[in-house]
Amino acid sequence: MDPKSTNSEWKFGTRSYDAGEVVFQEGDLGIEAYIVQSGKIDILKSKGEGEGVALLGTVTEGALFGEMALVDDECRMASAVCREQAILRIVPVDVFESKFTNADPFIRALIKVLVQNARTNAQVNRVR
Repeated sequence: MDPKSTNSEWKFGTRSYDAGEVVFQEGDLGIEAYIVQSGKIDILKSKGEGEGVALLGTVTEGALFGEMALVDDECRMASAVCREQAILRIVPVDVFESKFTNADPFIRALIKVLVQNARTNAQVNRVR
């Protein structure tokens, strides 16, 4: 699964998005992850009822996002919105799970801890 492979080599499909288009929303179930082929995607977290959103970060070409919900089988902790026109490579949940399951047990445990820490930090910062 090489994110730098050409379109013809990427067998899982790509999807095009316009600027401002939502890839997924906070609270959605995670059914796939994404690799940015082109464009920029903002990751946004709700600050609470009527308080707007916080920009957690922006992912760019070659970056993987949407993986956290696949790692821990929880709902999406943030929304992903295209800052500009983008093409995303799709990583289906079954492909992700197969690769994750076959990873070294230490690496799997480390990734799970990092995902849990990210969720906890996002929740703590939301309260502030």
